[in-house]
Amino acid sequence: MNISFNRFFRRNGLLRIINNVYIFCVTIALWIVWRRQDSADFCSDISKAVDLEMDDPYLIEFIRVCKMQLPTKKEYKLINQGIDIAKNVLDDQYLGYRHFWADAVFFSQLLIPKEKRTKRFFECGASDGEFMSQTYFAERFLGWSGILVEGDPFYFDKMVGKNRKSTQFQLCASTSNKSGIMSFLHIEKGKVNGSEHFYPGCGQIFEGKIPKLFQNEGTNVVDVFCVPVYTMLLATNALSLDAFFLDIEGAELEVLKTLPFDKIDIAMFIVEYNNDSERFNALKEFFEQKGYLLDDYSSVDTLFIKNEYMENVKVDISKKVFYEEVNKWKQLKPLVN
Repeated sequence: MNISFNRFFRRNGLLRIINNVYIFCVTIALWIVWRRQDSADFCSDISKAVDLEMDDPYLIEFIRVCKMQLPTKKEYKLINQGIDIAKNVLDDQYLGYRHFWADAVFFSQLLIPKEKRTKRFFECGASDGEFMSQTYFAERFLGWSGILVEGDPFYFDKMVGKNRKSTQFQLCASTSNKSGIMSFLHIEKGKVNGSEHFYPGCGQIFEGKIPKLFQNEGTNVVDVFCVPVYTMLLATNALSLDAFFLDIEGAELEVLKTLPFDKIDIAMFIVEYNNDSERFNALKEFFEQKGYLLDDYSSVDTLFIKNEYMENVKVDISKKVFYEEVNKWKQLKPLVN
């Protein structure tokens, strides 16, 4: 009975199939173990990735393997679920810190032709991925995705724990066309008019002196690997974007100057200048030379839109229309959990 049973299996090739599947699974398991060890060895020697040009294949592969966290399908683990993030756009107390992410999303829907709209973003200075996030709402409620960059290892780990649905890099944006290691100031908290924790995650490149605002408030200096933004765009094949958010506490213009505008297509930039008139004028001049117009600004941020999309504006866009759209957003249910 047993012999005939085996003959039946052999005749139908099932034993062979089972054997092949077993060998395949063992091979894959061994390959994963080898790959993990190979990746660990590859990532352990960061010196080989230093001082490389922004389009160097080795540098691109290094940040893919060693510094990149892929999007997750796990449920978000958030504190406030973004409820107050939507309200901030309308609340007068936040007027000085107006969130231009809302403008960016609004204008991308209004100005960019559907066939060119990517619903993709790049956010540099993403902090923990939730507090004052420029991209969370668009990701969860409007189906956007993109790239999140945070140099501070402490806040990067926090961001990974939020289960964002975008690619994440634990890197700082280089102010030159090459990779390197820079000292980074980790800031735990700060005080504004006696209010603590208003600025968690406002890390920045350390220039030898801790800003007065953050002295004795839980700061320390860490070394962070920095690469040009273009390297990150190449690593993720994200050369076309609807919105680019840059908030890195002072080095914005130097980072922007590293971008090869002839090789990328970015519809709009939201860049912090923090009420510094000299930085504001320098940003305005820079973007005008690159073919962008200043659409709006607050005491903190600027919004620049590519000329070709501004030409699509046929009527004056009133704040009333904008607020009506934002109020609709507040009624939306999450597209992803």
